[in-house]
Amino acid sequence: MGYYREIQCHQCGTLVGIKEVNITMPYRTEETAECPICGVTIFKHNSRGDFESEVISTENTLEPYKSKITK
Repeated sequence: MGYYREIQCHQCGTLVGIKEVNITMPYRTEETAECPICGVTIFKHNSRGDFESEVISTENTLEPYKSKITK
């Protein structure tokens, strides 16, 4: 079973779900996950795969970023 976590982006406020995918490597490397809205790195962890991020909620997303989403 892969890793899953929900994190609120500290820059734009978006709630992001992060899951571990492509678990095939025999060793762990440090992988990162970025916010799909603003692009800032929000998660860093040792993993045997990659991290995929998806928007869970934009309810708390700050206005400058929220207006970019709706366009």
